[in-house]
Amino acid sequence: AAALLATLVLNCGALLRSLALRKNSISNVGAKSLADALALLPSGSLALLDLSHNRLTVDGAEALVKAYVGGELQPGGQATRLTRLLDLSWNELGDVGVERVSECLGSCPDAAGALRLRLRGVGCGDRGLTALTKCIKSLAELDISGNLITASGAAALCHAAEDAPDLTTLGVSSLASLDRQGREDVASALVWGAWRAPGLRQLDCSGNWLGDEWCAELVGALFESKTSVLESLCLGESGVADATMAALALGLARQGGCLGDGTGIRVLDLAGNALNDACVAALSRGIARSVALEQLGLAWNRITCVGACALAEGLVLQRPWEAWMESGCNAGIGTGVVDLDLGWNNIADKGAEALAMAAMECVSDVRAREFKVPWCLERLNLAGAHVGPRVLGLLEAAVGARAAMADAVANELSQESESVATVAALRALRARRTGAPAGLQVLGVRLSDGTAATMQSAAHSRLQVIWENREIPEHKESKEVIWENREVPKLEECKEVIWEN
Repeated sequence: AAALLATLVLNCGALLRSLALRKNSISNVGAKSLADALALLPSGSLALLDLSHNRLTVDGAEALVKAYVGGELQPGGQATRLTRLLDLSWNELGDVGVERVSECLGSCPDAAGALRLRLRGVGCGDRGLTALTKCIKSLAELDISGNLITASGAAALCHAAEDAPDLTTLGVSSLASLDRQGREDVASALVWGAWRAPGLRQLDCSGNWLGDEWCAELVGALFESKTSVLESLCLGESGVADATMAALALGLARQGGCLGDGTGIRVLDLAGNALNDACVAALSRGIARSVALEQLGLAWNRITCVGACALAEGLVLQRPWEAWMESGCNAGIGTGVVDLDLGWNNIADKGAEALAMAAMECVSDVRAREFKVPWCLERLNLAGAHVGPRVLGLLEAAVGARAAMADAVANELSQESESVATVAALRALRARRTGAPAGLQVLGVRLSDGTAATMQSAAHSRLQVIWENREIPEHKESKEVIWENREVPKLEECKEVIWEN
């Protein structure tokens, strides 16, 4: 099988961009055969190599890293600046294996920020982590979640991140060897590191049960920092409660009060924290003033209809934001909360009804059709909710109404008759998000109206095609806007190999 895979890799050659081999039984022998094949590929051509959940140990991991990253530069060449992903998670590497990986990375000093490295659950301790800190400037992402890292090791990592401007993503969730004092020490290091890390955009410290007080300190430090560029914060299973919710509400409201360019915390995950309705009500007051928050995870908490209604009110208040638009800051127009996960809470008819009405709030708003205000909710997870037939019908109506709105907007865009203001707002929105605005998807409950779901999917597909293919020219002094249907050049075919289980 290893020889067959190596042959396949060679046949794909430079066209191969992604190779996912997770959850197989690849040992060191197979890894070395694969490494020999990878070494023959053009440098930097493979963007993703996933070998998580296999049977690799020290020698196999070392061979793969040398072949994938390129321990030595090509004669007369330079290290590639393409950011690539290497996932060796859940293999038995231990400290020695992690040290070998670090040595390979250190041998390519010019590749600053060129690799996203995931080493979850590989048996790494402080010794291996110390080696990683020496090559951290080569990394754009480092995930050492699920390892036997102590508080001192985590602190050393956070301090090393201060000198790694290309490190954008850090995963330190579910560190297995932390006692109560260790959790406090890790929290203190995170507060300091998040404050000073110059390029950190995503931080996952879930599963460490840092406690409400320290989580509040972390949130406060992030929002008060003048240099923080953090956009994604995961505090799931962290023991957050009233103090953290108050800090989040204040921070999100400050982001709105500054009427800035829409930057700030976009993704917030608070799953598994036993949050009650009072906590969610406090958070919703911050959501109402936020111009940045887009994804909110609140699964596996203790939220009832009272909390769901408070969230719905916050979403309705967040969406218009006319004052922000009129202030001249529409270059950073936000999307509002488009993804809300409320799975496995104690939500019934009243809460689901309020959320359905919030999702339909934009349908009758002309400004939304012109992209002057966000559409907001696009994905709503209500898994485990106790919803009766009447409210199921209302959720189906919300899906249908949003689908009709998306279809109408797609028709208007295809006619190329938008106003200058619409074009400007659309350009600003495209600069912020990769995909077109969508209708509404309700997950976790069984809706019987397949027609609405089909309409929603079709309308979104039409919008996405227009979104990707339409050139939006800059305004000239004459304020004349010309829309052109330009054919997008066909990219050279990219091949992806996924060989799982």
